[in-house]
Amino acid sequence: MQNIININGYNLYDNDIKNLTIDDSMHQLVINTINPNSYVLARSDVKFRKALMNSDFLIMDGQYFVFAPLLLKFRWVKKISGSMAMYHLLSLSNSKPLRVFFLGGSDVTLLKIKQRLKNEYPNIELCVFSPPFVNTFSETESVKMRDVINNFCPDILFVGLTAPKQEIWANENYKHLNVKIICCVGAAFDWLANTRKQPGKIWVKFGLEWLHRTIHRPEILKRYPDYLSFFFLVIWDSFKKNQN
Repeated sequence: MQNIININGYNLYDNDIKNLTIDDSMHQLVINTINPNSYVLARSDVKFRKALMNSDFLIMDGQYFVFAPLLLKFRWVKKISGSMAMYHLLSLSNSKPLRVFFLGGSDVTLLKIKQRLKNEYPNIELCVFSPPFVNTFSETESVKMRDVINNFCPDILFVGLTAPKQEIWANENYKHLNVKIICCVGAAFDWLANTRKQPGKIWVKFGLEWLHRTIHRPEILKRYPDYLSFFFLVIWDSFKKNQN
């Protein structure tokens, strides 16, 4: 099932997300996403970099990250967005059925998620929790979050706390969680709740999700300098790694 390609220390998942299944004998899996913005950010954020490197499945969520394995390994890796992983796992959970937990988002967002899942994924047993909106969780807050999750004992935990907070929290707490799959999906919560418009299939087909998101969220323009430096940094990091 597992097919991994290493890009400057990051083990990128190079397979179809549909090959990811759940069974009683599997060990815990942590799924994170990587894109040009997170790659650049992780170079200066040690906790974030450690969280991404510790992922069991690091999927490529970012149209231009495809050039990293292409430039360094001459391999084309298919993009798998966080929302694609989420919808696959939801379908899987509905067919089994499984228990699913959503951690993050506002109470309004989580209520809309509950309403949608009740209609589209009726077999899923669902629990949600909205933690405090803070930059860093205290140990007391993390313990409360872990207790709520473990009391429900979900098969799948979706974490939507925004990057890099969600990846760091998952990496620091996964050993305390009785969960089979932990999947950090960020903005996918808002798309599932329909509080933000998700790019349609035509945008995805032509690799223009970035343009759609920029039109609807112009604040992400501040990330573009990271995109411009991404290609240089990928090659530079590869050069330094080979020199060591």
